[in-house]
Amino acid sequence: MKKYKISVVIAILLTAATAAALVGCTDDRVAIEDYAWRIETVIVGGDVVYASEEKAELYPSALPIEGTMYAADGKLTAVIDGKEYSGSYESIGKGGKEINYSVGLFAEGKQEYAVTAYTEYNDGSRTPTLVLSLPGEDGYAVYFYGAEKDKEN
Repeated sequence: MKKYKISVVIAILLTAATAAALVGCTDDRVAIEDYAWRIETVIVGGDVVYASEEKAELYPSALPIEGTMYAADGKLTAVIDGKEYSGSYESIGKGGKEINYSVGLFAEGKQEYAVTAYTEYNDGSRTPTLVLSLPGEDGYAVYFYGAEKDKEN
């Protein structure tokens, strides 16, 4: 009888532990394919050198930039200031709240990286965000925010 009680207690504990683990397993990550990505800022050497119309007031010395990027089935398409770029991406791992990608889009023959995650604000709101890291002497970072995809993409 004592062994039976111990077995029941162990079974209950294992069930509770499994349930607790499954509750924590919700995948609340942003995938690159989930959104149309609108360019927000371009940072070079730590300075914002380009900013979208929405961010122009925050960065008055930045040059204007407009662009959108779409991802599907390993292919990237970006239109930046009217010029179209095509490339590829591949997921290289997931972190706690982010997904990391290897990208080939702007820097031909050089490795680029991207990460997607939610930017969370103090008021509890959040925005899907993609940061594209480009190689170069000064280092480039291109920030995008997620927008709803239109019916064509």
